[in-house]
Amino acid sequence: MCYGTILWDRVHKARKMHRCDVCGRAIEPGNKYRSTGGKDGSELMNMAYCGKCATRLAITDHNDTDGDGCISGDLKEIAQQHAKASGWRRFRGVMRRARERLFGELKEGEK
Repeated sequence: MCYGTILWDRVHKARKMHRCDVCGRAIEPGNKYRSTGGKDGSELMNMAYCGKCATRLAITDHNDTDGDGCISGDLKEIAQQHAKASGWRRFRGVMRRARERLFGELKEGEK
């Protein structure tokens, strides 16, 4: 996932079905998702992220490890490593708080 210059980073409520550009999961109408758009050189791009991938990306804060403007590898692993390096012990709790911050809501049954 290369970002270059980020032009927008928004949370939307889907009006039609989308596919997550990271995991391929379906984003059904009515579900919230994250949309990012940017410019990498002369190429314009638009990325859609399902709730899980958007939350994992929020945890990493677009953490570019090698300075090339890209995050490569498994996003879940990268988020877990970032959380561990930041001193966070419970990854599920980190995911819950990040999701609440990003989407302003919790799933049913979560506190």
